[in-house]
Amino acid sequence: MLNVVRNFVVDQKERPLTEARIEEPVRARVSGFSFFYGEKQALHDVSFPIYDRKITAIIGPSGCGKSTLLRALNRMHDLYPNNRYEGEIVLYPEQINIISPEINPMLVRLKTGMVFQKPNPFPKSIYDNVAAGLWVRGIRSKSVVDERVELALRQAALWDEVKDRLKTFPAGNSSGCASPVRWRRIRKCCCLTNRRRPSTRSPRRVSRSF
Repeated sequence: MLNVVRNFVVDQKERPLTEARIEEPVRARVSGFSFFYGEKQALHDVSFPIYDRKITAIIGPSGCGKSTLLRALNRMHDLYPNNRYEGEIVLYPEQINIISPEINPMLVRLKTGMVFQKPNPFPKSIYDNVAAGLWVRGIRSKSVVDERVELALRQAALWDEVKDRLKTFPAGNSSGCASPVRWRRIRKCCCLTNRRRPSTRSPRRVSRSF
């Protein structure tokens, strides 16, 4: 079973952990969550908070359900038939149960990004991989996409390394940019570019639900 969920406070060194938890807002809360692969129940009544701007570690032995829980936060189980959720995973401050069948999983993925242990990039250029989330959201302005791609690559400390070959597929170059660590950083850029910013120019189909 999934048996340990720990929240690590990273900016509260001088204050007790309990005090920091009281003062810091909750970003999401898992309540009575169970998950089923068809008739087989994989998770049983899991509950814990996820604090805003904190690191939450999910710890357990192989096969205990860690990845199953993480995939639920991104609604990845929806891609396969006969999977079923019970309970709630509420996102704050929106107070939206993201596993509700009434919520579009594509919109959930705009709010909760994932960086996987094993890199799985699209068979496209660095630029296309980083910009993919923006295009899905309907952002087509070249100047806006260029700006967000550069910003995300700078935040991942990759800009100086790849700025001269953004249109190339990294697997073929000799600098090692296709290494797992670098690809994870590039995939992180996909999450960074896809973060929503307050704007009246957001696509209407997105702004209606969140």
